[in-house]
Amino acid sequence: MRFFSLNNMILKVIALVVAMAAGAACLDMFRAPEKQITGALLVRSIEGYQKYLSSIIPTKCKFKPTCSEYSKTAIRKYGSFKGGLLSIWRIMRCSPLTDGGVDYP
Repeated sequence: MRFFSLNNMILKVIALVVAMAAGAACLDMFRAPEKQITGALLVRSIEGYQKYLSSIIPTKCKFKPTCSEYSKTAIRKYGSFKGGLLSIWRIMRCSPLTDGGVDYP
């Protein structure tokens, strides 16, 4: 029975952390894009991806700039919420059916 209560406590802590992160993201929406904490975290995580993972994976991007550069630019320009949505939209458009090309946020 102790194991069950420990799992519940872990789930509650995880739910609390997720709720706090969502609350921070909601409060960040009202700040200027260059002052958003979540935007800075997203940009840092993209830079980490570019530095460590992107160098290992071969590049086959049809768009200029690459999706990670597009995401960084969109987040810096529009903030974490709208920039994140634009980034998701760009990644969804990256398919064999598209021609690619030059695309800036």
